[in-house]
Amino acid sequence: VAPDRAARMVFSAFYFGLLNCWCGATIARNGGWRANCVCVMGFMALGAILVLRAGDMMLDPDLFDPVDSRLIVVTALVIPLAQICIAFGLIMMVMRRYAERLRRLSLLDPLTGTLNRAGLELQGKRVGLRALRSGRSLAVVMIDVDNFKSINDTHGHPVGDEVLRQLADLLRIELRPHDVLARFGGEEFVLVLD
Repeated sequence: VAPDRAARMVFSAFYFGLLNCWCGATIARNGGWRANCVCVMGFMALGAILVLRAGDMMLDPDLFDPVDSRLIVVTALVIPLAQICIAFGLIMMVMRRYAERLRRLSLLDPLTGTLNRAGLELQGKRVGLRALRSGRSLAVVMIDVDNFKSINDTHGHPVGDEVLRQLADLLRIELRPHDVLARFGGEEFVLVLD
């Protein structure tokens, strides 16, 4: 009935401590501990210090008055450092995601979703080295759409784009998992078959 400041502080410290630990565990589980260790360490440190503070406040209700308590001094040091780690960690995660997205976009043809010439060089080299190591043969097939210019001239570029998308889909269906499909030029496709 009557508001209890001590109970509110204990509840808040436990709640936010567990919430921070949960955030750290989620990032470690989904994003990988090594990739996001700064952020995970920040969340875990913040969560741990808040839970410790809540436990200490439960055991010693007179803790709210003295200013010279060691736990309060440690808390005042750890919380800002943990928040800085969290901020830098989240910035690093966002930068890593954007870098991966840009890398992926630089290797894919936006119209067909197949590899572009740069992606072909990268993936084709991998397939070639794998075939060389295992002593298997490698086939490179180049496909050129006949009379494609007349399709664009007669029906327009949107129809020509759809023809390229449909061809890429048909080729993709027939590929095996280790084969490579790339759009080499305007209406040219390359298959690297291991």
